[in-house]
Amino acid sequence: ALAADLVALTEKEWIGRAPLKTTLLACSEGTNSTLIQLNRPLADHTHANADEIFYVVGGEGIARVENGQQKLHAGVFLFIPRGRSHELTPSGRNPLIVMSVRAGESCPAPADAKAAGDGK
Repeated sequence: ALAADLVALTEKEWIGRAPLKTTLLACSEGTNSTLIQLNRPLADHTHANADEIFYVVGGEGIARVENGQQKLHAGVFLFIPRGRSHELTPSGRNPLIVMSVRAGESCPAPADAKAAGDGK
């Protein structure tokens, strides 16, 4: 089990002026969770073998999923079925901060697999 304070983690791993910052939260066989901070758009992409679930922690933006779009702000939950193209675009002065859970996708390679709770 893992519990993470996403607000404290965001402060510790603050994006600053960088366009994108990702922090692995946890992973297991077939699922991984990542904190994503965006100052610039996350380009249109798909996950052929994973559903992606976003929970907005902070900031504002727009999610485009195929031909539709959804406004994003703290507290919004968004489910994207595998194979659907999607992109995230922050708006406003602050970064868009989301937790992403990909169900059906393997953990990153061991060199990249430091989880937020590892304390390393």
